[in-house]
Amino acid sequence: MKMSKRIKLFVFGAILGSIIMYFFVLKDRNIYLGPEEVIITKIQTGKPQMSPLVKCKMTCLGITPNDVKDLLETADVDFGASDVHGKPCKTYIINNDKKDASLKQVSFQFFDTLIVFSNLESNIIKACDCK
Repeated sequence: MKMSKRIKLFVFGAILGSIIMYFFVLKDRNIYLGPEEVIITKIQTGKPQMSPLVKCKMTCLGITPNDVKDLLETADVDFGASDVHGKPCKTYIINNDKKDASLKQVSFQFFDTLIVFSNLESNIIKACDCK
């Protein structure tokens, strides 16, 4: 086989392989998102379920789901306090630095196919006996 034919065959294979890799591997990835943005996006699109503790605290303190959405848009993921390698689930803690916000901190647990809104801390000072 001549060298020019080998080069043409190689280039054709490289182009075909690149197209296949794009459609099967890279198409749905966004390489421009940081780890914090990926976690927030997963929470926002994943429809997390609320634990009974969170439901009780939200009712007691008068916190609405809109307050949680506002927190997710402005807050930061605290990777130092989070358990990102936890078994059977990873736990991410999201902190809010705004003093006037009703929510100070929320915790989400990521199981294989499930996201659970597991805990919250509020700036509202009110006695609740949620357990």
